[in-house]
Amino acid sequence: MKYIPQTKAELRDLVNDLSINLGDIDTSKITNMSYLFFDTQRTDFSGIEKWDVSNVESMAAMFKGAESFNANISKWDVSNVRDMGAMFSEATSFNQPIGDWDVSNVENMAYMFEGAESFNQPIGKWDVGNVTNMGGMFRRAESFNADISSWNVSNVENMFWMFEDAKSFNQDISSWNVSNVESMRYMFNGATSFNQDISGWNVSNVENMEFMFREATSFNQDISKWNVSNVESMFAMFKGAEAFNQDIGKWKVSNVENMAYMFEGAESFNADISKWKVGRVRNMACMFREAKSFNQDISKWKVSRVKDMTSMFQGATSFNQNISYWDVSNVANMNGMFYEAKAFNQDISNWDLSKVERIDDETRKFINGGK
Repeated sequence: MKYIPQTKAELRDLVNDLSINLGDIDTSKITNMSYLFFDTQRTDFSGIEKWDVSNVESMAAMFKGAESFNANISKWDVSNVRDMGAMFSEATSFNQPIGDWDVSNVENMAYMFEGAESFNQPIGKWDVGNVTNMGGMFRRAESFNADISSWNVSNVENMFWMFEDAKSFNQDISSWNVSNVESMRYMFNGATSFNQDISGWNVSNVENMEFMFREATSFNQDISKWNVSNVESMFAMFKGAEAFNQDIGKWKVSNVENMAYMFEGAESFNADISKWKVGRVRNMACMFREAKSFNQDISKWKVSRVKDMTSMFQGATSFNQNISYWDVSNVANMNGMFYEAKAFNQDISNWDLSKVERIDDETRKFINGGK
């Protein structure tokens, strides 16, 4: 018996009937297949490879959470699809050769392979020139390590979470044109293998770099020439990036307002950032916590707008610079600021603590001239 659904709702009812073979469904009339197999209980997908999807415009979240899905849909005509957002998200078994798909009309690939932990197919020939959103595309795609060096990403605006926890990924993406990207937050967060030369990237439009290289434990590339002048937040940018130690002293960070946790646990980092203009920064909490190598002269930093210095140098065991002339008159929290900063021995007794609400005994000791 052949079934010819006219609407997405009719098709949904058919695929939810586990007694029906998918090969008996004529899908040629369907234009929207979004969420079709979302969290499906179906384990038998035989026949789906024959589906006519040539009129489909949306496959968003189509197989999201379909943990058993691993059918060969390599021959599908997806040339009219515009939305593939989260299409294989959490489809943990899927690993089929879809490298020949015509995705030239797709605009959204956000979270497309998020959590698709088995997927590792050559998709480097895809024409992604119309895609504007790749946020979370390979997030937690732990096996993925295909060559996508030739992708045209010139229209992409969002790359947040793109390779977060993509633990195997370490491909050359140096030639990517990322000049339209506005957000790179979490982009390589937890991408523990990634260590490629991205020095030539034009990041001049990026406004958010929060968590960008957090726990990217292998990354140690020269990004000294990046134009970060539009970035407003570098919160936890290199947190736990234990290998990173590059000269980023010439970065123009004058628009950054948040540097909290920026180098926390970046154990190798000891670059000269003395000339950074941090006048707009309001939050430096935990900025150098456990940055065990850092000991640079930052005495001339203008920190008058900073309100939070909680644990700023906690466990920064090498740091011992004269910061006695810092204007900390707006700081409200200094709790744990020098806790276990074993080398620090500077007199900061002239600091203005009139707005401080929280402070620990160890920090107070330095403010009292070492007493």
